Amino acid sequence: MLKTFTDYNISISASSGNTKVLCPECSHTRSNSKDPCLSVNVDEGVWNCHHCGWSGSLGNTTPLYKPAVKVYCKPKYKPGQITGKAAVFFKSRGISEQVLLRNKITGNDKNVEFPYIEGGEVKNVKTRLPGKDFRLVAGAELVAYGIDDMASSTYWVEGEMDKLALEECGFPNCVASPSAPPENAKKYNLSYLDGRDFSCVKKFYLAGDMDAPGRRLMSELSRRFGVERCLTVEWPAECKDANDTLVNFGKEKVQECLAGATPIPIAGIYQVNDYAVAVEELYYNGISKGVSVGFPSLDPHFTLMGSQWTLVTGAPGSGKSQFIDAIMINTILAHAWKWGICSMENQPVQLHLAKLVNSLNGLPFFNGHNQRLSPDDLNRSMSLLQEFTSFILPGDDITIENILKLAEIEVYRKGIKGLIIDPWNELDHPFGNMSETQYISQSIGKVRRFARKHDVHVFLVAHPTKLRKDDSGKYPVPTPYDVSGSAHWYNKADNAISTWRESYDSNVVDIHIQKIRFQDQVGKPGMISLTFDTVAKTYKDDLSFDAFTKGVPYADN
Repeated sequence: MLKTFTDYNISISASSGNTKVLCPECSHTRSNSKDPCLSVNVDEGVWNCHHCGWSGSLGNTTPLYKPAVKVYCKPKYKPGQITGKAAVFFKSRGISEQVLLRNKITGNDKNVEFPYIEGGEVKNVKTRLPGKDFRLVAGAELVAYGIDDMASSTYWVEGEMDKLALEECGFPNCVASPSAPPENAKKYNLSYLDGRDFSCVKKFYLAGDMDAPGRRLMSELSRRFGVERCLTVEWPAECKDANDTLVNFGKEKVQECLAGATPIPIAGIYQVNDYAVAVEELYYNGISKGVSVGFPSLDPHFTLMGSQWTLVTGAPGSGKSQFIDAIMINTILAHAWKWGICSMENQPVQLHLAKLVNSLNGLPFFNGHNQRLSPDDLNRSMSLLQEFTSFILPGDDITIENILKLAEIEVYRKGIKGLIIDPWNELDHPFGNMSETQYISQSIGKVRRFARKHDVHVFLVAHPTKLRKDDSGKYPVPTPYDVSGSAHWYNKADNAISTWRESYDSNVVDIHIQKIRFQDQVGKPGMISLTFDTVAKTYKDDLSFDAFTKGVPYADN
């Protein structure tokens, strides 16, 4: 016999739909004990508390999804001697036997082995074969090389030889990334950073390779660590990296370069040299473009770039949230973007996840007339969403400041590139002594600074004020000027998009791109139409390519 809400001490009066009631787990302990913080979906028999996080279901079914626990193989490694061609190689690169012994490196005529150690345990081994052929142990955990040498001041380089070179010059507090991202790569593996605590480091000295992939890696590291605690190291023009500098100019030159590390500009006054690298990139590579959001019809009008924020508005029921969810899913699959989601209107979270799983597979989540997605589909999709999304729930104090603080943590911890705040109208807005216009201006400024500081794209959904029907009985297309509070919504937005559909019965949704600040990089104003597939629970474009409509191809990567 299925249980009822009464069995869980949940008191509801609604017979269907969504409702908010008191939470039997926490409401009696709160100062605001009358606040209905428990969201209940009566039809689905599920609930979630926005304050204490208590959630549940009336169903008594066996769980289909179990969080994947990664099991890594343990490489067998025994430190040995450095002999033959390996000894000649290291001597030619200026690396002493003392440094090789401390790092437990083994080498002979055939290869060199670098053990990747964390917590004193060998987690992986990279083998260097002739011809610069590098191989890590398949199925073993990827960690940063020399992670146990991290200290309050840490030097970060690219590759094992540069880490050894810095240690040779008196800097054992050095860590190396296993590799740099290939040039123009849409996605690259930085899993060795995910979930690790770098709070003990007060200063990072980023001393990577001077080529384009190396600079790209250092740029991403500064975003993950926080630019405020990063300094950059420049190697001589004739040298690619730390080891080249050691070989060609000696220890004193390496030490001189490290001593000349400069803080990454954050705010205030800058010198021309601070922008030299960026200007060179513009000269050689041109203006960077945004990435496709998965709808070819939309590409000429809107693409996605970091360091920007986009206002999305539209009448209730016009498909705003589904449109942003579709963009999120498409960019996860095509570009490996990671997202932070603060969506008050998609609660409880498990229902939001059910929609996303449905969209990922193009099959219904719940039983019905159409074929339902399988347990394997569910597991694969949940694993994908675990890797690429984080849900941000600030609790009682849902202010823009608290949302951005939590999102900043996920930039450092997980490397999110996108943030969804949906909607503005559901947030707490402490005006204080400010007018609404002043408050909105200040809040939008915080969103913009967050986006630019962390190279994150922020989608901010805001409902328009009450719209009046035109002479034909239809609602007009809302604009940013229709959003309650201030013209700042239009003036300060990098991009502005409005969704519109003729009636609730229509599956055709018009996407009005009403403002694009950087048209050379992002797109141009205009309008396209997308069709909402009620079975797949996602938008489709007549020009869309299959990558976005056939399951979760990236889930197994």
